[in-house]
Amino acid sequence: MSTLDYSLIIGIIEKIDQVKNLAFRAAMHDSAINAERRAPGFSFKMPGPWVVAADKPCNLENLSSALDSYLALVPEQVKTYLLGFAQEEFTHKYYNEIPLYEAEYFAVILDSLLPKDGRPFEVTLYDLNDQVGIRFPCRKLADAFIEQLGRPGCLFRLPSTPGEFAEEISCF
Repeated sequence: MSTLDYSLIIGIIEKIDQVKNLAFRAAMHDSAINAERRAPGFSFKMPGPWVVAADKPCNLENLSSALDSYLALVPEQVKTYLLGFAQEEFTHKYYNEIPLYEAEYFAVILDSLLPKDGRPFEVTLYDLNDQVGIRFPCRKLADAFIEQLGRPGCLFRLPSTPGEFAEEISCF
């Protein structure tokens, strides 16, 4: 993978995380925030991701564009309102314990677009609930990606023999 690919993948990860965050907050708004802090009559339901990605994106560029289109469906005032609350006001869970909601659709597509064969090093991301595994042919490339990423996760060496366990190399 080139540096450009790293940047594109990191951008997609950030967008998927935005979808997760907004979808979670929209879903929890009415049930988790005490009544006096709610905007009168505020209600917002995230649209289904298939609205912008009826045909599964076939490459990373298309996926990035689909995410841009999807995030554009959420009005700025809704984003500002939902993001104005601390996560703790919605739940007592860690961020990686929160479901992906509508973001899962995009995370599954991202994972399917990333190469897997012949790549024994895998980076998983806490923010995406470890559902996306980004694989690398060597540790040096995995470490370079982790350095650029700036998000919590783990680096694993995958087993070369079926039935063996993956070796956790580091958490970051």
